[in-house]
Order: sequence, then structure tokens, then C-alpha cells
Amino acid sequence: MLPGNDIQCLTCRARGIDVDLPTYTRNLVAEALDAGHGHDSYARLVERFGRG
Repeated sequence: MLPGNDIQCLTCRARGIDVDLPTYTRNLVAEALDAGHGHDSYARLVERFGRG
């Protein structure tokens, strides 16, 4: 999951597009992976978005 998020952040930055949301999403994915949820779907991140 992270390589795709990293590419999205790099592409946005290269094109001068604000990277706050892609970076936030990338960090949520990293936290979920660190918490042992590597085999879960993106639905798991919905819980994280609610906690901010």
C-alpha cells in the first residue's frame, strides 16, 4: 500500500498540487501497517479517519 501512496505524494508535489491530504492518507496507512493491520482492507482506515 505504501509505495502507491508515496508515488501519489511525489506526483502531487512535482505538479505543484497540495500534498496535505495524500500525506495524511499515507501516514494513516503507515500507522495501520505498524499496528499490524497489513492484511486488512482500506475499510480499516475509515476508523482512523474518524479519530483524526
